[in-house]
Amino acid sequence: MRTSSETREGLTATFRSRWLAPAVLLAASLVLSGPGRISAGTIHTYADAVIEDPNGNGNFTQFNSATNGLDIRDFATDPLKPFETRSVILFSLAGLTPSSSLSTLTFNFDEVGLANNVGTVAINAFSSTSSTITTSDATVSTTNLGSYDAIALGLGSHTVSLSTSYVQSLISSGATYLGIRLQGTQENINTQLGSLETNSFFAAPTLTYSLQSVPEPSSLVLSATAATMGGIVVLRRRRSAA
Repeated sequence: MRTSSETREGLTATFRSRWLAPAVLLAASLVLSGPGRISAGTIHTYADAVIEDPNGNGNFTQFNSATNGLDIRDFATDPLKPFETRSVILFSLAGLTPSSSLSTLTFNFDEVGLANNVGTVAINAFSSTSSTITTSDATVSTTNLGSYDAIALGLGSHTVSLSTSYVQSLISSGATYLGIRLQGTQENINTQLGSLETNSFFAAPTLTYSLQSVPEPSSLVLSATAATMGGIVVLRRRRSAA
């Protein structure tokens, strides 16, 4: 016949094997696979356009499709034909929740055209609630995320690291679209990137991001519950041994 101590110990062992292990596994599974563990992703171009100032006077009134690529040109003081073009890209932020914590952000593109000897391109960002691009996006207030030297990079596929703070603020506020405006910082710049319209030959730009891994609050609660259950079992065994 079993003693009361042996019976309690047997019940405790049964409880641990039947309930504690599954509970710990469930909590671990939620922590590892929950939405808060998303670590990386890519956002593709949603829309793009080339907006032109046809007279070099700062009035960007001409809307062009990016049939031949995304143009970044500045000949505003050319005596024969002054003009400037800026390219605008929209990226949807629908796949990111306000709780997403941005760690890194990169701009990926194909440089498909290049001329002259100056080539610094500013990568400027703005928030948009519209899924379409308008001529006003050529002059809307922006925040600079970075830049690249088209001459130094040359033709081909490239990646540029961007500042994350402004984009993080848009994500946290639940913004719908991130607008990127590419424009020259010096006159005589002349370069082109792949676009949606040239995607069969030269890829449209993308954004690649990584997120900090933060477990969902519900996962943390379940983990704590499992740990508490384990503590109760240990205490019972200790009392039984005494």
